[in-house]
Amino acid sequence: MEMNKISSDTQKSMKTRIITAIVMALVVLPCVILGDWFFVAIVFVIIGVGLYEVLKSTGKKYPLVLKILMYIFTYSFVFWVFFQKDSSVQNQAATYIVETGTFLMYDIRISTMGVGFLIAILFLSSIVSQKTDIQDIFYLFSMSLFLGFAGQSILFLRFCPDALSPDEFNYTSRYSTCLLIFFIACGTMLNDIFAYFTGVLFGKHKMAPVISPKKTWEGFVGGLIFSTILTSTFAFICDGVFSTPVLKGIIDIEHWYYIIIISLILGLASVLGDLMFSSIKRYYNIKDFGNILHGHGGILDRFDSILMTSTLTAILITFIYYNPIFGVIS
Repeated sequence: MEMNKISSDTQKSMKTRIITAIVMALVVLPCVILGDWFFVAIVFVIIGVGLYEVLKSTGKKYPLVLKILMYIFTYSFVFWVFFQKDSSVQNQAATYIVETGTFLMYDIRISTMGVGFLIAILFLSSIVSQKTDIQDIFYLFSMSLFLGFAGQSILFLRFCPDALSPDEFNYTSRYSTCLLIFFIACGTMLNDIFAYFTGVLFGKHKMAPVISPKKTWEGFVGGLIFSTILTSTFAFICDGVFSTPVLKGIIDIEHWYYIIIISLILGLASVLGDLMFSSIKRYYNIKDFGNILHGHGGILDRFDSILMTSTLTAILITFIYYNPIFGVIS
């Protein structure tokens, strides 16, 4: 297969993206490894900036009250699970151990009452304000719900390994429980990286020209193959070489088929997340959601895929764990 020629603009773009990615890694990686409040803080910032970009993407100036309520409800979707009054439910969903300063999450949940209140407030806003129409209602509602659920899913993936691991197994330290987040990040970013370079070098056939003109089927296949292989290898090495499974009882050598299946799903979900946010940008005729990350655009431009992969993976893990037929832990 003949390789495409790389233009000077593309080379410059690659360099800028790499530099920005390194800076992001220096900020985010320590928070991921340390976990607890450090990780909560970075998720808080990502969701907050992401919501700001959502509100800005339509090009409309919404009432300040509506913006404040959007932040309140979105953050409540992320953190509500930690503030449930029923202690019996609290122990099943999420908890914070004050003595050790450790977060534990057993499940992912969204307040149905919060969902109902949000949709009611948005409809009320469309009635009393000419700046909000029916299209805004469904866009803001869906994005608030998605960002809230994605934020909680990311927290779950960082804090669930200790909670869901069998009683006979203990991670060597609370820092080793960050492997699940790295597993998700590997599957997402490796798919993005290899799809980009494979597309640049070999891309001939457009995948979704209307939504994302630069995506090609060659890039899609290349990204999916390489990310699945390398992400699976990462999980096998963690358990086989270092005796520290990504998620004991589910993503470990004993359940190797889950490793491969989830690695494959990560690649597919990554593309889905990218296309979803690309379609939003195409609809609102914007190039990027923001410019906070030089060479990458905004937070949603960079974290679009990982928000989707985290959400779907968290759902899949809870389904495997709690399903009476497929559950691997009794």
